[in-house]
Amino acid sequence: MLDLSPEKIMVLMAIGLVVLGPQRLPSAARTLAHGFARARRLAETLTQPMNEALAEPRGQVESVMAEVREAIHAPVRTMTSTGAAPAPSPTEALPSPTEALPSPAEAAPYATEAVPFTAEAVPFATEHPGAGGAGGDRVGDHFDPALN
Repeated sequence: MLDLSPEKIMVLMAIGLVVLGPQRLPSAARTLAHGFARARRLAETLTQPMNEALAEPRGQVESVMAEVREAIHAPVRTMTSTGAAPAPSPTEALPSPTEALPSPAEAAPYATEAVPFTAEAVPFATEHPGAGGAGGDRVGDHFDPALN
């Protein structure tokens, strides 16, 4: 209910002692304890009828869950009792990664020629206003055709 550790209770008692004083602290603690006990009894009287009302549906749900568990586990038990080999796992059925991928020449037969990097290949590098100038923050801002 309340997660009060002994240290927290000691701090609360010290604060209560300072605020209430030594004469009124015992009666205040007694009143607080009676209030907590009354709240606990009230909570029990409210939850008991709900638990009784939900007992039948809860039992039905638990019986359905037991049937589903049995339906799932029955084939596994018969397989293990008859000694049948289990089905391969999905990862065992897959080919290895090197077998599944084609070679680069098969994957892109037309990409065998290298394309040189020129200003014509990247037209925005020389056309936009900040090209070659200092202080630009775009990719083409720092392109220098002389370095090509």
